[in-house]
Amino acid sequence: MISPTGARARALAFSIAALLLLALPAVSAAAPAVNGEFKVEGLMTNNKLVRGPDGNMWATVENGAKNVAKIDPSGTVTEYDLGVAGASGITVGPEGRLWITRNLGLTSFTTSDPEGSKENFGDTDVVGSHSIVLGPDGNLWVASNDQVLVVPGGKKASEITLAEVQLISVPELSPRDIDVAGRLLVIADAGARSRIVTLTTAGAEKDYPLIPEGASQGIAGTPGGLLAYSQPGKTPEGAGLISPPTASPQINLPNGGDPFGVAFGSDQAFWIVRSASSDLVRLTTGGAVSLLPGLKNEPRQIAAGPGNTLWVSQTKTGEEAVVRVTGVEPPSPPPPPSPPPPPVRPPHILVPETTLGKGPKGTVFTAAKRAAVKFRFFSSTFRSPISSSATESFQCRLIRLPGRKANASTVPPFRACRSPRAYRLVPGRYRFEVKAVLGGFPDPTPAVRTFRVARVREIAIGLKR
Repeated sequence: MISPTGARARALAFSIAALLLLALPAVSAAAPAVNGEFKVEGLMTNNKLVRGPDGNMWATVENGAKNVAKIDPSGTVTEYDLGVAGASGITVGPEGRLWITRNLGLTSFTTSDPEGSKENFGDTDVVGSHSIVLGPDGNLWVASNDQVLVVPGGKKASEITLAEVQLISVPELSPRDIDVAGRLLVIADAGARSRIVTLTTAGAEKDYPLIPEGASQGIAGTPGGLLAYSQPGKTPEGAGLISPPTASPQINLPNGGDPFGVAFGSDQAFWIVRSASSDLVRLTTGGAVSLLPGLKNEPRQIAAGPGNTLWVSQTKTGEEAVVRVTGVEPPSPPPPPSPPPPPVRPPHILVPETTLGKGPKGTVFTAAKRAAVKFRFFSSTFRSPISSSATESFQCRLIRLPGRKANASTVPPFRACRSPRAYRLVPGRYRFEVKAVLGGFPDPTPAVRTFRVARVREIAIGLKR
């Protein structure tokens, strides 16, 4: 891993070291717990899991002729024969089909009819422990030895041509997992370079060397761009956080434990499978660590599932299974802020008293389309010596009232005004309101004047009738 430099990197390193907790937190009713183990034949070390668009979990398997397995939320397992070999990575494509990597190609299928809908895209350089993910650009990204393949999304596998597949060279890449962090593709590299690889959708590469050196195995990212990776095989074994372009120091895990698959849970924390310790590590985005025991039989891969669950593969020969972890609850939203206390009127500020002076009363007649009206107002409190130092102002509003030909309009808010306040009004019924404001405290009983504007011709027509 790169050595952090600068104030930002030192601050990140300090916060992660300070938050590192190795004790199991107190268990509550909603605490995560292992809750179900379901036999899935043929699960191997590099068989990945994913939540399907149908709400079920799906895994690649190598069980004779069987290549994929569906596990519904209750744990019922169904396996399917897609007629391929070397199934490994699995993801949901942009068109809602599932895509798997296999020896020398890709296969896609629908969740409703896997065997009847399978389509192959082959003759590619997909080799090794390959993984696949839907990229932020809507294409499928496949990590393979020494390169990454970009397969156009939204097309049937049978419609894709080799000329449409972009090859991005990443020398000495030996990938173990690939995921998306924000707008970046992120790859765990188990090759000789001892690094985490990030790629933009345009193919720009940036490497994050690991210190101490050693292969990385699992990787997972957040929508905000943070990623976590596992690093087994070296002493001490651990994990790390990267928020490009800043990387944390390695986070040593208690007793190593062979950290493997990584997933980002609905509780907004990373979860890391430890094969040798048969447990899960919960790694917060701030670097705090806690443990969840209860696994067995060589756990390897992990994925987030429906209903705030995690699903973990166990790969011991003859005892292959998928384990369900429940109670991975999202964090509670922060409580709403308390309303501000009402302002307290200082004793030297008097309550203002508003008085309306000259202005229209009763009916205002006009021969034009609009009548000019004007209101004058004042506050006797403003003239009080005790309040002469307070800030003085007025607020007014004019409300058009419902009438024979006019519907009630929305009552407008009070707005700052000065005396006199003038309007040009069409015929109708109105209410003018004004209140004085002294030192930020308004008159609780505004002065009110109700009046009517009428055209002269309307009066003449009324006389004829």
